[in-house]
Amino acid sequence: MGMGNSTPVSLNPKDMRSILNTLVGSEAVKRMARYQDRAFNLWAPCVYEEYEHVQNTVYNRLHLPENFPCDSIFSAATFNFGGKVWTFKHRDFLNWAFGWCAITALGRFDHTRSGQLILWELKLVIDFPHASTILIRSAVITHSNTPIHPDDFRTSFTQYTAGPIFQWVQNGCRTEDQF
Repeated sequence: MGMGNSTPVSLNPKDMRSILNTLVGSEAVKRMARYQDRAFNLWAPCVYEEYEHVQNTVYNRLHLPENFPCDSIFSAATFNFGGKVWTFKHRDFLNWAFGWCAITALGRFDHTRSGQLILWELKLVIDFPHASTILIRSAVITHSNTPIHPDDFRTSFTQYTAGPIFQWVQNGCRTEDQF
């Protein structure tokens, strides 16, 4: 949703389709997606229920393909490759303000010297080793990572849901202008 769309759409670029289908079909990636989903349900069950309502409304009305059928409540996933993955200080302002974002760090890196997660308003710097997962409210908490040491290799996998999808459902499956 967003970028001028009047309904939620599947963002699956044609030039990346086979790579993405291979990734989301991988048992390892499905396990990560499922783990992130179950952790979210454990820590924020009421918010999770709202995600279920929104996801069911979208998929039943538009018949869009799910990223991970029966494995994840999130509507979007991002694979951050490149080997030296880290982020600048930011907020994911297009995500739902009450929503959560699941982040899993992957790779071979010394988490005590690089790749730490910084949650700026909370004044926290968190060691974030390989295979660690965290759930944050990425739309309202400014976050970043420390740069990766030259000898290290780091990627990440995230799942989230865009705020306009919640708004579209709350508006009776209409955009704000249509509402």
